[in-house]
Amino acid sequence: PLEAEFASFERTPIAAASIAQVHAATLRTGEEGVVKVQRPTIREQVQQDLRVMSWIAPFLIGRIPVAALANPPALVELFAETITEELDFRLEAENMLDVAEVFARLDQRGFVVARPHPDLVTRRVLGMERLHGFGFDDLDAMRGAGIDTAAVIRTGMSGFTEGCIVHGIFHGDLHGGNLFVLDDGRIALLDFGITARMTPLERAAFLRLMLCGAMGDIP
Repeated sequence: PLEAEFASFERTPIAAASIAQVHAATLRTGEEGVVKVQRPTIREQVQQDLRVMSWIAPFLIGRIPVAALANPPALVELFAETITEELDFRLEAENMLDVAEVFARLDQRGFVVARPHPDLVTRRVLGMERLHGFGFDDLDAMRGAGIDTAAVIRTGMSGFTEGCIVHGIFHGDLHGGNLFVLDDGRIALLDFGITARMTPLERAAFLRLMLCGAMGDIP
C-alpha cells in the first residue's frame, strides 16, 4: 500500500510520457521524492508493436528510398533491444548510479543525478529523490537568477564528451525534457532508460572524429 511507504503521494502526475508517468511523493522520513510508475499495459503493447514492425521490416528493403540508408530489420532489432531495457526500471536505476560514478571520477561537479531509493526500485516502479530547477529552455529565468547560461552549455558539452571518450558511457536520450538546471547552475539529468556504453574501439573512433572536426580535417 502507498501508505506503508509514503507520508503523501500525489495522485496527479507531474510528468508523463509514453512508457511511464511521474508522481511527487513524500517519504515516511519526510524527504521529498518522485516515483516513476510504468503504465499497466505498456509491455504488452510494445510486444505487439514489435511483432508488427518485425513482420513489415523485411518488405521495406529496397522498396522505399530511406531504406537504402539503413537495414530495416536491423533497426527493428536494435529498437527492440533498447525499448526492452527501458521497460525494466531496475536497469535504469543501475544506469543512474553508473553515470553518477563516472561524473564523480571525472570530477565533473557540474552535474547532478537524482539518487534512487533502493527500497523503491522494481521492474515497474522507480523511486528517487526530488530535484528542483529551471527548464533547460527557460533562459530568461536562469539569467534573472544570475546563472551563467554559457557556462551551463560548456559543462554539458565537456561532461558528455569526457564521459564518452574516457569511460565510454553517456546519457543516450539527452534532450531538453530530460534535464533541467538547478538554482546553483548545475545540470540535473533525468530519465536514464537509454544509457549508451561504447567499446574501446568506438571510443577511439569518436575521439578521432572530434579531433578531425576541431581541425577541419573532414574527409
